[in-house]
Amino acid sequence: MKKQLLTKISAFIFTAMLFSAGANAQIVYTDVNPDVTINTNGGIYGLDLNNDGITDFNITFNTSTVPAGTNRYILITPLGANKVGNDLSFPYPSALSLNTLIDSSSFDWLGTANQHLISRLWFTPPFGGTPVWQYRGNWNGSSNKYVPLQLDLSSQIFYGWARLDAATNAVSFTVKDYAYNTVPNQSILAGQTTVTGINENSFASAINIFPNPATDKLTIGLGTNNEKVEVSIADITGKIIYSTTVNNPDGHGDQKIEVNTNNFAEGVYLVQVQSADFVATKKLVVKN
Repeated sequence: MKKQLLTKISAFIFTAMLFSAGANAQIVYTDVNPDVTINTNGGIYGLDLNNDGITDFNITFNTSTVPAGTNRYILITPLGANKVGNDLSFPYPSALSLNTLIDSSSFDWLGTANQHLISRLWFTPPFGGTPVWQYRGNWNGSSNKYVPLQLDLSSQIFYGWARLDAATNAVSFTVKDYAYNTVPNQSILAGQTTVTGINENSFASAINIFPNPATDKLTIGLGTNNEKVEVSIADITGKIIYSTTVNNPDGHGDQKIEVNTNNFAEGVYLVQVQSADFVATKKLVVKN
């Protein structure tokens, strides 16, 4: 179980969580840019749902060799008191479509380790019979599906999702993005990134940061919009090292911000882009 709002939590994420009520910003969204694909034995993606530097869920890829070939396992393990939403009638993590409701009653919330997203196992029936490849889980060949997640912060419950691909025959998985509702015990829809909009609206989908990893210069592309946008960059300790405001009342031209990263220490940073009704967080890696 994680202590809520530790001083270790970045002011960057804290701001996103407590953004003014007038802006109705309750969803903290994180884009995994670029997407992360894991296909090697022992590979782990540590999912930090609320970006406080503490891993909440481990998604793993493992293999084992059998005479018929290779068993493959794509598993998710909630850490601490966190949980994963399983189908009520089929005890494996759900593979949700866009806009599916995620709340306390829609799933069987399990905190057990090594829950099968999809695994391919060579199975020999007892008492004879023909051995076959057996599959466990809902995610075989799933693309752009959402796994429901429950985050426990000092016994306060928050609901979220992570968007994944799981290749056919469990040969790999890809993590694309994730989000959670910062209001305790409040539902979220699969793919929801804002309170007023579902999934990536035209403004959200236009945001791009490149190159990533960055060395001496970073470009934050905001696309074409007519909103006032505030941009901040914070290190993992919470120190905001860059901030600016962009105004484009006429909505003409592609808006972008050039940031000199020469003086940034090598490491992981968080880029927050915030407008009147949207807040998104993206991870940035700086390499000297």
